[in-house]
Amino acid sequence: MSMNRPTILTQQTLERVGETEVKISRSRGKPLLLLVRMASRGMGVWDTSWDYLAEYFTVAQFDLKMPSSDEMGDPASVFLGLAQDCVRIAQGLGFDRFHLLGWTGGAHVGLSCAVKFPRQLASLTLVAPFSRLPDARALSVASEFMAVLMEHGGRELYAYYWFLAGFSPAFVRRNFSEIERMVGARLDGDRFIKTNADNASQWSRVLRTFSLTDEELAAIKVPTLIIGPELDPAHIGPNAEMAEALHKRIAGSELVIGTGYGSLMLLEAPEAFQAASRSFFKTVTNKQV
Repeated sequence: MSMNRPTILTQQTLERVGETEVKISRSRGKPLLLLVRMASRGMGVWDTSWDYLAEYFTVAQFDLKMPSSDEMGDPASVFLGLAQDCVRIAQGLGFDRFHLLGWTGGAHVGLSCAVKFPRQLASLTLVAPFSRLPDARALSVASEFMAVLMEHGGRELYAYYWFLAGFSPAFVRRNFSEIERMVGARLDGDRFIKTNADNASQWSRVLRTFSLTDEELAAIKVPTLIIGPELDPAHIGPNAEMAEALHKRIAGSELVIGTGYGSLMLLEAPEAFQAASRSFFKTVTNKQV
């Protein structure tokens, strides 16, 4: 498939909650959906789905705080703090309850919201989430490889590897010019890739840990949709096995596997994401299915 850069038709404005700048599309009477991913707000990673999501929600996105090196020693506290930020932002925007869509690392934040703030969270959608696996040796080796790239191979090479790992091989073959553009955009605008190499490598490892217990996951009652990628060509995660494992641990959750796509399915095939999520969004927003 060929990828065209999307034109967003829904009106977007910038609002401030304390010192945090929030990009938001308000729609009267529609509940709030927070879009959560570790990538910076200016990266445009949600642009392919913004108009679609605005059919159901008031849509908002803000930059998560990059934890310090010392904080990363306790991942559970890091993700709890980011979950608290989500609650604070929602309340600052005028919403006591909110829906959350967490993508890759943002799924950690969403799960922490579901565990720690179930009264504030109306629904949870997890796209390409990480989860605990019985055998994580390949993931561990891949994480170390990514760390070496970040520390010694240069940020550009790391960014290329990250995109190549998230798209399907067919997409890479047909759209390499678009990947070059996205690498450049990430080098220019992403706070994560601009941080020092040690912090970035440590954060990459933190995203591939899983601190929530099976008991905490089993206690989640928030309506939850899990959309997992079938492909994981570089073995860096997330993958279908992780999504399936998480689905088994969260009773009542719904699971869809994006056949033929990797963790960047929202960029490569937004229509597949829409097909996987539309019924769920209609249900949790009380629209007629």
